[in-house]
Amino acid sequence: MENSGRSKTALLIGIANLLVGIIAVVGNFLLCVTIYKDPYRRLRNTASYLVVNLAVADLLTGLITEPLYAAFEISNFMGTELRILYVVGETTAYVFVNTSILSILSLALDRFIAVKYPLSHGQKMDRHRIVTIIVLSWTYSLLFSMLRFMGVTQDIFYWFDLHINYTLFGGILIGLYVSIYCTIKYQLAQSLRTQGYNSETRRQPVHNEIEAKMKAERKMTKTVFFLVLAAIICMLPLYIMLHVELLCESCMEKPAIKTISKLSEPILFLNSGLNPFLYAWTIPKYRQALQKTLRTWCLCPRKRNNHRKTTSGPFRSAFAIQNQGMVDGIKSPSNSKDSNPIQLMEINIRENNSL
Repeated sequence: MENSGRSKTALLIGIANLLVGIIAVVGNFLLCVTIYKDPYRRLRNTASYLVVNLAVADLLTGLITEPLYAAFEISNFMGTELRILYVVGETTAYVFVNTSILSILSLALDRFIAVKYPLSHGQKMDRHRIVTIIVLSWTYSLLFSMLRFMGVTQDIFYWFDLHINYTLFGGILIGLYVSIYCTIKYQLAQSLRTQGYNSETRRQPVHNEIEAKMKAERKMTKTVFFLVLAAIICMLPLYIMLHVELLCESCMEKPAIKTISKLSEPILFLNSGLNPFLYAWTIPKYRQALQKTLRTWCLCPRKRNNHRKTTSGPFRSAFAIQNQGMVDGIKSPSNSKDSNPIQLMEINIRENNSL
């Protein structure tokens, strides 16, 4: 701790990367397990493939990329900078983060088709097309990360990254969600006109149905707002700092600017930890499946232990003997008027002692 403030900042950023990585690993691992277990059998659909693809990309970000960034920053604090950690971490980041962005785009496209073309959604987004989209997203991300090793200069690579993976994909993402909102609003207006609803002839059943539709619209609007807002907030700091680094290299010599630039990396990775909560746990069927899975994990060992206690040993309960119906030739209480639980317990003890 006798090092300069810059080294202490490196330690802080390293710890932040580790914490964000833990959140990403735990959240996305639970999401993958929930979809795999699927206790209610409601998550086995084509959209879940895209959710799993997003969760796997975010899980690998927290499991591989963020620990590498954290190890690099901590090595800076220790005074032994290991540049190889940063190079490997940055390369994996371009693969996993870009795949995560493309997965979000794929989910937005799937939702747009489901809202715009509800009758033909299953045909347009079948299993074959979903798998093709997933393979293409990983292939693109891997090839893009390899551009730096194919003779492309660092500045050109960063410009490509900014205006393809952020500006272009981010604009498409926002445009898709705006289109989803406008489509839902238009469909609701159409529903109002077909039902003949107006302020003069208000009928209670129709009014209640419209209120339910309006509530669903507000809920989806709120969810979409938080999804877009979280993505923009997490990507915007790095987006700005990369522009500063490319357009004003002398500005990066200032300690404050350099610290903000370093902090923008864990903020970007934070999106990987937020995605399972924003994209899955806000949806009731995912949340209920998670609760059921966790409840099963917590209660199964206890149930097995209770089952062993009640079905083994000399002191089996009278209820177990009654359900058994016949124990070593002794009739159960349902067939004997004189039997009671205490007598049955004594008989059971004698039988076990004789054995």
